[in-house]
This record gives sequence, C-alpha cells and structure tokens, in this order.
Amino acid sequence: MGAPVSLRELPGPDAPPLGPWAGSLLDAGTGARVFVRRVPDSTGAEPAVFVHGLGGAATNWTDLAWLLADVVDGYAVDLPGFGYSEPAADGRYRLDAHVDAVQGVIRRLERGAVHLFGNSLGGAVAVRLAADHPDLVRSLTLVSPALPDLTPWRLHDPRLLVLLTPGVRGIAQRRLSSVPAAARARRMLRLCYADPTRVHPDRVDQVIAEIERRDRVSWANRALLGSLDGLARANLEPGSRSLWRQAAALEVPTLLLWGRKDRLVNVAVGHRAHRRIRGSKLVIYPDCGHVAQLEAPERVAAEAWRHVTAAR
Repeated sequence: MGAPVSLRELPGPDAPPLGPWAGSLLDAGTGARVFVRRVPDSTGAEPAVFVHGLGGAATNWTDLAWLLADVVDGYAVDLPGFGYSEPAADGRYRLDAHVDAVQGVIRRLERGAVHLFGNSLGGAVAVRLAADHPDLVRSLTLVSPALPDLTPWRLHDPRLLVLLTPGVRGIAQRRLSSVPAAARARRMLRLCYADPTRVHPDRVDQVIAEIERRDRVSWANRALLGSLDGLARANLEPGSRSLWRQAAALEVPTLLLWGRKDRLVNVAVGHRAHRRIRGSKLVIYPDCGHVAQLEAPERVAAEAWRHVTAAR
C-alpha cells in the first residue's frame, strides 16, 4: 500500500478544470528571458521545478503541481521558444541550451537544490542537468523521459522524421501548418494520450487556442523543429556526454513513471533506465500514454509525494 499521502484535490468531473497559474519572465542568464509559472497558495515547502516536453508548455503540469502543492513549492518553466518564453538568443535549441535555461532559473530562484520533474524532452533536460549540476537537484521525477532508444523513432509519428530532413522539412512544416488548429490538436492528443476522450473539453479548447496563438508567434516552429533536432543529436552523443552514461552516473533519488501505451518513448526504455539508474524506482501505468501526469494526475501525484517526502 505504501505510506499514506496528503494531496490537495482537483475539481470534480462536473466542474471546470484548473486554469493556468500566473507567471512572469525571469532572466535565466542565457540572453533570453524564461517564463515561469508558480503554483498559487504556496506553503513555503521545498522548491520543485517542472519541465515540459517537446511541443508542450508549463501548463502541462497544472494538475500535478497543484496536487503536490502542500509538499513542494512548484515552479513550472516554459523552455526557450515555447509557451510564453522568449526565443533562444542565438536561435539554436540544443539540449544543452535548454539545460542552461533551466539551471539558470533554479539559480535565479535562490532557493537551493530543487525537486526536479521532467516529461519527455524535459526528462532528458532533467537527466543532463542532474548530471552536470548535482548541487542543484534534490530528487528527480521523470515521466517518460526522452532517453535514447536502441531503435530510434520506432513508434514515433513518421512525420517527425520528415521534419528532421534538411531541404524538405520547410515544405512539410508549411503543409502541417495549413491544417486547422482543431485537427492538429486532435492529432496531438491521439499521439500523446492512451485515451484522448478522457481529456476535459475545456482542456481541448485550451490546446486549440494555444496552437492558434503559437501560429502567430514567428519563432514557434523554429523552436519546435530546433528542439527536435537538438534532442535527436543529443541521443547520438558519445562518451561522457551520452545520456545513458549520464543517467548511470546519477546519485540523486530517481522516480521513473511510464505509460505502457506510450507511442513516443517505448516503455522498454523505462525498463532500461531502471536498470541503469542506481536505486531508481519504476512505476508503469497500463492505461496511460506519453503524458501520465496529465492522464492520471492523482496516481502520479501519490507516487511523487512518497518519492519527494523520502528524499527530504
């Protein structure tokens, strides 16, 4: 059964879901300001920083961070070029650039080491940050982190391969952008969720509105494609910069959370991560996809609560 947990509550099924928390732009020392949302009604608990995945935003953590708000003081980051953050100062979106932005935010908060949460791309950012700056990380909670697969892109949307191909991705990008925002939102939900029908209609409307907003932002597509390219390159880095080697060297308490129906990062990667990261715990949700923190926030929060409490 595990230790009892003490979580806040989410609105009931007949009530509107939580809205985005307020935030502000912070100077992360990278030449571009980063937008950071903070969970309201802070209890003065230990700080936690939440990092979203490719194509996501700080709002991907709204429910989970609220549920945990009595045990951690949550800050959710929009990576450079995503959400309401400014574009990368040099126009490049390498994995290391995202790591620099997040560690800059942590230092800017001046609250010492944090409990670091990451999903997908944000999970890869979190692993590298914990390896490069162990003094900044108290614990890791990784939801389907985008660690290298032995068979890259095995279950990915094949259009992502096209978007990585020089010379043709501009054409593909324009064609995809011509698809109505509602249709793109439905495709994204089908890709990331095991059962997209569980998404509240208000949240679907928020996704559509965000896609429409980003269509009006000149750097949005460059940030998405650049980050995809940067992640692909990071997955091939050898030697001491190998994400797997960095994961194996981690000494911070690590919780791995995976959806068995993940279409983007296969659950086999989760088993490999569990073997590589000493002392880690792996929890697999049979009815979730790539974003378990959105599909099953109460269950994820219960595991994270135990993990964070033990890491104090």
